[in-house]
Amino acid sequence: MKTDRPGNRFVFAFAATLILIAIASAPAFARVFTDQKGRKIDGEIVRVAGDDVEMKVGVKRFIFPIATLSQNDQDYVRKWAKENKTYRFQFDARTAEDTAKRRKAGTNKRKDVTRFSTWRYGAMISNQSGEPLKNLEVKYNLFIRNTKIYKDGNGTGRDKKETPAVQTGSIQIAQIDHSKRANFDTKWIEMKDREWQTSKKIQTRDSDGDLTTITIWDDHQEITELDGLWIKVYLDGKEIADWKSEGKMIKDAKWRG
Repeated sequence: MKTDRPGNRFVFAFAATLILIAIASAPAFARVFTDQKGRKIDGEIVRVAGDDVEMKVGVKRFIFPIATLSQNDQDYVRKWAKENKTYRFQFDARTAEDTAKRRKAGTNKRKDVTRFSTWRYGAMISNQSGEPLKNLEVKYNLFIRNTKIYKDGNGTGRDKKETPAVQTGSIQIAQIDHSKRANFDTKWIEMKDREWQTSKKIQTRDSDGDLTTITIWDDHQEITELDGLWIKVYLDGKEIADWKSEGKMIKDAKWRG
């Protein structure tokens, strides 16, 4: 799916920095290998990237073509790589607003006004695993923060309550080549910012000491806004990457879906 570009009617705000993630890195495994000339290599496989293998020999690490090993050891390395794959990704997410859908409802009298706007996330996944990855499933949790604010008209009280909401989604990616990226967008979500007042009557005494009734107006506000994107990547039903953007309520959230 295509992510919108600056310069049209969409307004962007960066929501996260690029982060490198490695999932399922295998522990080193010792073995005596033999190369094509019959020389012995007492090493530990660290990782396999494409046609190259990285080995730890003593305190040093070496990267060399798998094809330089004996056929038996080549088969061993390929099998090891299949069973102990290392996946590396970079992620980025940014918010985008469809400014054409901004609207306003209500009346300015006593501030009973609601402003509506429409937002979504545009996300990027970059494959840094050293080989093409095919048939990926990407699932996401999009977090929405709902904030309710109450201010007492007497100036004696104020209350603020925040609650999360989550929208789930998924996409299929046919293939991402090494060092290439795939972009996708979440669904559009309508946000609102409502301000209104409620009245109450209280009795007080005026400067002459006489009892009088006055009207006090309490202020209320309810705001919804995007609050983070959580992405998981799956290959053959196995989770191979997990990433969260910045957000207030996403930090301690539980995965849904």
